[in-house]
Parts: sequence; structure tokens; C-alpha cells
Amino acid sequence: SAMPARDDRSAERVRSHAADGVDHGLALASGFAPSAVRRLLRQLDVHGRRAVNAAEFRRLGCLLGEEWDDEDAAANFAAAPPSRPGLVDYGGLYRWLGGDSRC
Repeated sequence: SAMPARDDRSAERVRSHAADGVDHGLALASGFAPSAVRRLLRQLDVHGRRAVNAAEFRRLGCLLGEEWDDEDAAANFAAAPPSRPGLVDYGGLYRWLGGDSRC
């Protein structure tokens, strides 16, 4: 069977990620692909909640090559939009990476 045109594949990817609640215009502007953000979330989420707490989020600094002290880690976690009290999900992580980060 014929492969779908590039625009069709891109549109399908956007539809498949629509449930993430992320502005995918951010993907183009930020350079962060949704799949890369998902991989980061899976690496950080040691409890399988599909969201990260402050301790798990702190590891993000290491993954990004940053050396966050306690104050930096707390400030960055506080800047990420929470999904529920004390947790940041895919959407919050994506928005933080795409423009709200202070690393």
C-alpha cells in the first residue's frame, strides 16, 4: 500500500497526541518533539503515575546536563504547571521544556 503523504503523517501525529493536552505549535517553536518529552517522562517517572513529583523532576536537571542545587530544583519544579498537587504530567513537563524552563 502507498505511504501517506508527509502532511497526512504529520496531521496524524498531531491527532494522536491531541489527548496530551499540549499545544503542538509549541513543538515547532521549541524544537522538542512529543516523543522526546514522553521518553523523558518515562525515565523520570519511577512510580508509573504518568507524572513526576519534585524528587523525580530534580533528576531532569541531570538529564539536561544541568547542576541544580536544592533551590534551583525547587524553583524549576514550581515553574512547571502542575497536573495535580505535587505532580507534573506530560503536558506540564512539555510546557516547561518548551518555554517556561529556567535551566
